[in-house]
Amino acid sequence: MEKRVGRSCFAHGGGATQDVSCSAHGGGATRDTPVAGFNLVAVAEGEGLCLHWDGSLRATSFGAGAHVISSNYDLDDAEMPEKAVFDAWLARGEATEPRLVEFLSSHDGTRPVCKHGTEFGTVSSTLYVESTGRLLHADGPPCRTAFAECASLAEILR
Repeated sequence: MEKRVGRSCFAHGGGATQDVSCSAHGGGATRDTPVAGFNLVAVAEGEGLCLHWDGSLRATSFGAGAHVISSNYDLDDAEMPEKAVFDAWLARGEATEPRLVEFLSSHDGTRPVCKHGTEFGTVSSTLYVESTGRLLHADGPPCRTAFAECASLAEILR
């Protein structure tokens, strides 16, 4: 089986981590070692950018609102099963923090949001709650890993 770098390690490699083993690996990971598909999302002043990697890099701009990303579909792709599940979920009520945490931990449907498998699965989940400015992260599958507040977005941007 081909060795792949986990998305969690790759994300840390591009960040402010002091973990040298992970940081050193992140720089050339996509060039030197196969990397599982991932998305990197940045939002500032109501404008967003999603960088999607699945063997090639694509950038998609987006505005305010609820958006869905998955490792093997582009942002808000109408063919993405998770997008249909999210749209149906959103139609049933407001996207509050507790409801979003429950949704991201869900195993409902033929292609659940929280995935488990022998070759792939949900390795982490991050949630930005615009109304409160809270940035939450589950450093593992959200069905069994609690979301913890990283910091408020205002603190990160200072």
